[in-house]
Amino acid sequence: MGAGSTFTGQGATNGYHPLWQAMVAGLAWLSGGERSSLLHAVLLTQWMCVAVGLFTLIRVGRRAGLASPELLVMALILGLFSDRGWGSEGMLNLAMHGVALWAWQRALGRPRPATLFGTGLVVGLLVLSRLDVVFLAVALWGLSAWLLSDKRLLVWLGLGIALPVLAYLWADWLVFGQALPISGTIKSTFPHLALSDPLGKLGVLGVLVWALGLVALVLASRADTRTRPLLAVLGLGTLLHGAYTALFTAPNWSTDVVYYYVTGVINAGFCFSELARRALCKLPSLSPKAKHVLVGVLAVIPALGGTGRAVRGAVGASGGTEALAHWLKASLPPDARIATVDAPGRLAWASGLPVFALDGLTEPLDFDEALQRPDLQAWARRTRITHIVSQRTRYDAPWALVEPRAGGLRITVRAPASGVEVGVLDLPDPPLVDLCDLVSTSPCLDHIGVWVWPSS
Repeated sequence: MGAGSTFTGQGATNGYHPLWQAMVAGLAWLSGGERSSLLHAVLLTQWMCVAVGLFTLIRVGRRAGLASPELLVMALILGLFSDRGWGSEGMLNLAMHGVALWAWQRALGRPRPATLFGTGLVVGLLVLSRLDVVFLAVALWGLSAWLLSDKRLLVWLGLGIALPVLAYLWADWLVFGQALPISGTIKSTFPHLALSDPLGKLGVLGVLVWALGLVALVLASRADTRTRPLLAVLGLGTLLHGAYTALFTAPNWSTDVVYYYVTGVINAGFCFSELARRALCKLPSLSPKAKHVLVGVLAVIPALGGTGRAVRGAVGASGGTEALAHWLKASLPPDARIATVDAPGRLAWASGLPVFALDGLTEPLDFDEALQRPDLQAWARRTRITHIVSQRTRYDAPWALVEPRAGGLRITVRAPASGVEVGVLDLPDPPLVDLCDLVSTSPCLDHIGVWVWPSS
């Protein structure tokens, strides 16, 4: 509380999506910083975001001729709720998608300067809920040029979108001397192409939703598709975002996670609904009630597979990372300071200890340079690092190469933006603790260890 724009207290950062961070900071202020109350407030807020998202998106779909909202809900359960969206900006992003699309539909129905400007403001806030949704904003503005007969109204829509986004970039410039967030500047290679392993960067979910983006545009090109504008804007937004991720993101930056693809998951739900409508039109002998039951069954069966995980995430059930964090809190001295190869947020939250992520995404903007002044050990001394947490299996990322060896583990640490090697850590077996010692899952696949930071 009161430490400013920082996750560790060591230096200021803008490595977060601003609208969600502002909401969490507000909840922290209201709860007085009490951790249990804040966690429950965050989860309650996310439940509210889910409710808003489902309500508005179903309304959007109904307005556009959506026949089967069950398929949209199925897509969201499988593509967002059942994975790592809880605790992140993913649920707020979902709600803002629904509100923005709803506002856009209403503005197109009665296009006036005030309504289009207001819609633009909502779309701008959608971008601030997760910054790479800017591709959907671009698609929405561009397709509005096709849909609006009075092209002068595009100015009002564009002004509305630009106002909150430019305000954020200007504030970043004033506070940090750089407009873009550190996470974007580290991961992005723009304007230079990064063509290695584009499908790997998208991951399975990214490839699936990108393919459904193409399907959406094909469906939108059909004159008998009632949902043409909706499928066109979501399909184009999904394709633009996927293309950027595949072509301008440095390799191995963990872009294959669900909260990257909220636009694509929503588009998938609407695509499934439109495809189901077309398929059911070929079954004229079925009554409307029988068709509804058939679609409901087809939606429920796959959704059941993700419902349990979705519920566990929604109630804040602890997993393996939290178990390790609780061990850190109970077993290490209160002045311990942790460096971690990955997953800093859950470790820091549940342990209450400062956790420094070697990927640099929540570190100060000069983190890459700091690791090179002159090396990793010098940075660790300045930062007073006492322990390190790492996977015990092979792991190759832009910021670290983890290699199991006979009798221990070797971690080659790189400055994340430049890729410059800054130091090598040789860690002995056994570690102070292994996550598999703390959980009852059998077999345990998440071998994650804790070591005392080795001095040079």
